[in-house]
Amino acid sequence: MITQNIETYKCEFCRKLYTLKRFAIKHEPTCKKNPLNIRACFNCQNCERREVNVFLNFGDQFGRQAEEVRSLFYCKAKDEYLLPPNAEHRGNCYETDLSNNPMPLECELHKLRED
Repeated sequence: MITQNIETYKCEFCRKLYTLKRFAIKHEPTCKKNPLNIRACFNCQNCERREVNVFLNFGDQFGRQAEEVRSLFYCKAKDEYLLPPNAEHRGNCYETDLSNNPMPLECELHKLRED
């Protein structure tokens, strides 16, 4: 029997294990349990999901500007689309009829959802 000791790396938020340090480092800023990624908008009455036609930054196979239907967070109080932390980390930003800004950590217009 062969026994090996291998270094592992653990996310300090969700405790997920990695054998390669670079993947653990890449995961931690985008981890759903990271306190910096928990936003008040997720349980706010003013926030809802809407299906929106968006123009993508890259074209389709024929070079035309591509358009797709995406589900985006919409804030009724601010009248704008909100980017959740995972989309913000990936650099996603869509051209829509309204502005789209990152979700704030704290919001003065927050109303707790009554589910």
